[in-house]
Amino acid sequence: MSDTQRRPVLFISPSARISSSSVPLNGEDYILRVRQEAQEMPFDISVPNYQRKRKPTSQLIDTTQKKTKRNVSEKETEQDKHKEKEKEKEKEKEKDLKLQKKMEWEKQVVQSYKKLSSEFDLSKNKTSRSSLPKSCETKKWRQLIGNSQPNTDELKLMDHVHSESSFITICNLFNKEQSKQINFNQKIVILNRFSPWLFSFLMILVKPIDSNCSFVMRQLIRKLLPFTKNQNQENRAQIASAQLLITVLDKVFYQGNGIL
Repeated sequence: MSDTQRRPVLFISPSARISSSSVPLNGEDYILRVRQEAQEMPFDISVPNYQRKRKPTSQLIDTTQKKTKRNVSEKETEQDKHKEKEKEKEKEKEKDLKLQKKMEWEKQVVQSYKKLSSEFDLSKNKTSRSSLPKSCETKKWRQLIGNSQPNTDELKLMDHVHSESSFITICNLFNKEQSKQINFNQKIVILNRFSPWLFSFLMILVKPIDSNCSFVMRQLIRKLLPFTKNQNQENRAQIASAQLLITVLDKVFYQGNGIL
C-alpha cells in the first residue's frame, strides 16, 4: 500500500472537539462526533452473567433419587392396577360359575317339583273327604304342625279351595312365628317344623292362585331370605330347605319378582 493510500481522505485535527448537543452538519462533524464518543466509552464493558447457576451436588442427587422413586412408584401403581383387574376378572368368573350352578340347581328343583306334583291325584272325583283341619282352625293347625309330619294321603283328598286356604293359614302362622323377637337358632327350629308342610302344600296347589295366596307367598319369600344369607355350615340343611321353598315360589308360582 502506498503512502498516498495510507493518508486519511478527510483530515481532522486530533485536538478538534464538537459539542455533544450539536447536530453534525457535514461529514467532518459526523466523524468527529464518532471519534469523540469512542474516546468517552470505557475500555472494559461488563455484561451481566446470564449463565444458569449449577445446583449443588447434593441437590442433584436428591432430584435424581426423587425421579427414580417416582418412576418406581408409577411402575408399582401400574402393577397394582393390573393385579386389581385380574382379581376383578377372577371374581366375575366365580360369580358366573355360581350363577350357572344356581340356575342348574333351580332347574333340577323345578323338574323334581313337577314330578312330585304329578303324583298327587287332584281329580275332582273324590270318594272321601280330608280329615285335616279347616283353614279357620288356626289352633288345630298349629298343634298339627308342631306334633306331626304331613300325610300325603290326607293331602290328596283336599280340594282346591281347602288346600289354598289352608296354605294361607300355614304361611300366616310361619310368618307370625318368624316375626317374634327370637334368636336365629330358634328361627331355625321353626323353619324345620314348618318347611315339610309348606313344601307339601306347594305340591297340591293348583294355578292360577288368588291374590290372597299370592300375597302370603311373597311374604313367605321375605321371611325365608335371611336363612339363605347365613354362612354357618351347621345350618346347611336348613339353608337348603329355605332355598328350595324360595325356588318353587319364584320359578313355579312366579312370586319372586321385585324381591329376589
